[in-house]
Amino acid sequence: SKADLEKIIENEKKFNIIIDDGSHFSRHQIFTFQCLFKSLEENGIYIIEDVMTSYWKFGNWDGAYVDDAEFKSTCVGYFLNLARYVNYDEFENNLDVSKEEEEIVRSIGSIFFEKNLIIIEKSKRTRGTPSVSRLKGFVST
Repeated sequence: SKADLEKIIENEKKFNIIIDDGSHFSRHQIFTFQCLFKSLEENGIYIIEDVMTSYWKFGNWDGAYVDDAEFKSTCVGYFLNLARYVNYDEFENNLDVSKEEEEIVRSIGSIFFEKNLIIIEKSKRTRGTPSVSRLKGFVST
C-alpha cells in the first residue's frame, strides 16, 4: 500500500539500490516504482524482477500481447515509454508526460532491458550534448 511504502521511505530515508521482487503484477510494479523512485539516491539503481508477467494475458495476470494497445499499461510497456525520454534534453519540443512523470523522466540516466528484468539508473541530468573534448577518442573527426 502507499501508506506502507511511505512508512518505509520515512524510516529509511534514501536508498542506493532498490530491488522490486514483489507481486509481479504490472500495476503493482509500476505503482511501487512511482512511490519509491523519489527516495533513490542519485546514481542509485532500481531493479524490477520478473517482468515476464507483462506478456502474460492468461489467468488473473494483467499482462497483454506485445502488439496489443493495452501493452503500454504493462510494466514493460510503461518502461518502454519512459525509455523514449532518456534523451529528453535533446528534444526541441516539450515533454509529453504528466507532471508526476516529468520528475521521473528528468531523473533517469539509463534504462536497461534484460531477460525478465528492468534496471533503471537514477542520474542528475544536464541539458545539451557532451562537449567533443569529453568524447575525445569516441568521436571521429
